[in-house]
Amino acid sequence: MPERITNDEDIKDSTKNYDIGIVVGVGFEIKIKLISLFIEVRYHQGTINIMPKNYLPESMKTRSEVILFGLKIK
Repeated sequence: MPERITNDEDIKDSTKNYDIGIVVGVGFEIKIKLISLFIEVRYHQGTINIMPKNYLPESMKTRSEVILFGLKIK
């Protein structure tokens, strides 16, 4: 099997360690006697530039899409 080549770079020390963003999502739940099954879809758009000021004019904002599946037992 060929060796996997990655271009990973650790930027933890050169970026902010917090983010503020907008989250929107929808969910659906099915109740069956004592349990509920649910699915949620969420989208997060960061609003803060996480790059330090000395990297201007570069800008980097976070973004994520999430799908959740769950089971609730009452």
